[in-house]
Amino acid sequence: MPRRATQAGTLLLLSLATGGCTMSPLPSDRVETADLIMVIDVETTENGSHVEVSLRLDEGFLTTTPVFLGVGDRLWATVDGEEYELDPAPDAHAPSPTYEVDIPVSRGGAWIQVSLEREVGTSARYSGLSLPADFMIQEPVAGAMRSRGEDALTVRYGGGSQGIVFDPMGRTMTLDVMGDCFAYLSHEDRPDLGWFELAPGTLTGSGTCEGTLALTRTESEGALDPNLGGGSVTARQVRTQQFWSAD
Repeated sequence: MPRRATQAGTLLLLSLATGGCTMSPLPSDRVETADLIMVIDVETTENGSHVEVSLRLDEGFLTTTPVFLGVGDRLWATVDGEEYELDPAPDAHAPSPTYEVDIPVSRGGAWIQVSLEREVGTSARYSGLSLPADFMIQEPVAGAMRSRGEDALTVRYGGGSQGIVFDPMGRTMTLDVMGDCFAYLSHEDRPDLGWFELAPGTLTGSGTCEGTLALTRTESEGALDPNLGGGSVTARQVRTQQFWSAD
């Protein structure tokens, strides 16, 4: 989304530069809302959604500076009429502070609204995103045995809360397959067709072990509050399945 700079932001940059800025995080109460970039990232499993939000100072052509919540500023997520306050992640005082919360909602289409409430200055209450269509992995079934040399590994998915919903033009899928006895494999940004198929010999390795496949549906349908300077929204539905892999 487009960024915009304000006179106050420019003055803040000049003051930081003259003070020998070293890219240390800034408190949000020193930054105008119009100079804030908000990044919203949501990862959803069948058990619920993990929401992460980070803030940065929009410095235009310069490198952005991390921002942490200053005095009186709060981040909230709202879904289905329930409010959840975002707390600092364990590494929130690292160079890139993040704020997070777990929400017990996973259904596709659920709208998660993220609000920046400010004690002084303009609040930005209306950012948010819609969760991608949820789904189940239908094949392989849990514990299935597959020969890497002789069997195709067919992955089929669908049947979520919205029925079997595919969107090959609008959404993307990523398949990751991993295990101790074969090489890691990833197919990224594939069309959302309802299936993947790995031909015999695609997975290479030796021996027998339990493998894990992870299927991710990604969408970036959402909005940022117009009071913000910019940012991004991303949501992922992730499902995993265990199977057995042999020579």
